[in-house]
Amino acid sequence: MCKYIVVTGGVISGIGKGISAASIGMLLKHRGFNVSAIKLDGYLNINCGVIRPADHGEVYVCDDGSEVDLDLGSYERLIGINTSAKNICTSGTLYKELIDNQEMGKYLGQTLQILPHVSNLVLERLIDLGKDKDVVIVEIGGTIGDAESFAFFESIRQFKQKLKDDVVVCTVAPVLWMQTIKEFKTKPLQNSVKELQRLGLQPDILFCRSDRPIPEEILDKISMFTNVKREYTIEALDVASIYHVPIEFYERQVDDIFVDLLRLKRGSCRIRKYRELVEKTPNSTIKVGVFGKYDNCDEAYLSIREALKHAALANDVNVEITWFNTELLESKQIKELDIHAAIVPGGFDK
Repeated sequence: MCKYIVVTGGVISGIGKGISAASIGMLLKHRGFNVSAIKLDGYLNINCGVIRPADHGEVYVCDDGSEVDLDLGSYERLIGINTSAKNICTSGTLYKELIDNQEMGKYLGQTLQILPHVSNLVLERLIDLGKDKDVVIVEIGGTIGDAESFAFFESIRQFKQKLKDDVVVCTVAPVLWMQTIKEFKTKPLQNSVKELQRLGLQPDILFCRSDRPIPEEILDKISMFTNVKREYTIEALDVASIYHVPIEFYERQVDDIFVDLLRLKRGSCRIRKYRELVEKTPNSTIKVGVFGKYDNCDEAYLSIREALKHAALANDVNVEITWFNTELLESKQIKELDIHAAIVPGGFDK
């Protein structure tokens, strides 16, 4: 029987759900489990190839040609799996499938509704993906409370009601530091959990994101007001690189928590080689310039950035990436280039 780990995000988007989901999956894979992941996203686009990278980040291309969300790239890089169209599900794809089925007469004239028809399609996808897997990581895009994600949360509520202890829910949310008064504020996190509870779901685990250490009394307070056990209320601090996140989770026994909650077989997590790789400290540095058309280069060309990091690591060097806007280059606003190599990514237009 496959187990499911649902990853939700509270308060704000971009809080690290995708990397958290991928890191959990990686640790479980290093324990010998067969792991997969799926992203549930509320937007109505059928594929990410038609969404502007300036708004949504890069378009990640899978082996089957699917143009998908950049989080699937994180799943591939960290978990070490090959993703496809089966690993992403948008509201657009669900509604299109529903309408196509209706046109073929599958529903025999039923009045189609979000519940149960859309939610049933989500459940079918989750069950299908988990047929030959030990664990499936389910990431719900956006933020708890987004109107467009209601069907996904309702689907997970039904799924957890059906499978009970085989589904674990975790939430990634920030503990805000207010610089003006030098205090942590937990109310936004508390309210996001209350909203999740209003949707019929109780998080089993909380990842409390922060750019600085969180005092024990703050974590105790969060645990009390969110109804999450203190040992499952976990400090998740910013790190130098996304590749350090699995190591931080390992140090906090996150994989042990999921193994125990899901009643999986206990075993060792073989992470030593990965740790040695991530913690390598090369002496020399290569400077690479990437000439692109978008201002949010870190997101729009994310796979290029990560490929350069991987290549540098394989060649025992550091890589220093400088992003250049091609319009500035054409207008002669960039006059000197202190780089060893240049990359010009493909893209639309001239």
